[in-house]
Amino acid sequence: NKNDFIGKRAMIDDTNSNSILWGLECIERGPSPRPGHMVLADEGEEDRAIGFVTSGGPSPSKGMLGIAMAYLSDYSEGDEVWIQTSKRKRIKSIVKKPVFV
Repeated sequence: NKNDFIGKRAMIDDTNSNSILWGLECIERGPSPRPGHMVLADEGEEDRAIGFVTSGGPSPSKGMLGIAMAYLSDYSEGDEVWIQTSKRKRIKSIVKKPVFV
């Protein structure tokens, strides 16, 4: 409260957000999710982004299927989402509570 600092506005906006950090477990094979990949609500051609992958990669304990983390609003455990892992490929995933590996 005493001073302004770089990033103060972003920090305040983030605390007012209803986004929650969720785990995403891919249930299809394909390119592994990586930071920056879009998370989509549906596999439709014109679907909107509902979030972005913050970290992700292949999981050796899940048979090298992809796992990821993403901030999502208004989603709950067990919901299906799609991760845009390349220009032409969307991977179906399940929303999970972290730690899910």
